[in-house]
Amino acid sequence: MSAVAFMPTSSNAQSKSNNAISSRPKQPTNALAAWAEGYEYGMSHGWGQADSLYWAHVQMQIWINHNS
Repeated sequence: MSAVAFMPTSSNAQSKSNNAISSRPKQPTNALAAWAEGYEYGMSHGWGQADSLYWAHVQMQIWINHNS
C-alpha cells in the first residue's frame, strides 16, 4: 500500500492568494470617489439625505488628509 500526500498545486495556491486579495475592501482612488462611497453608504443604510451628505463630506476630508 502506498501513501500519497496531498500537495496543492501552484495554481491552487495562487488562486487562494488572489481570492484573499480580492476580498479586501477597495480603497477610493480620489476624494470624489471617497465622497461618493460615503454618500452611498449613508443612503443604502437608511440614513436621511442630510446625514448622508454630511458623512460623504467627512469621508472626503479623511481621504484628503490621509493622502496629502
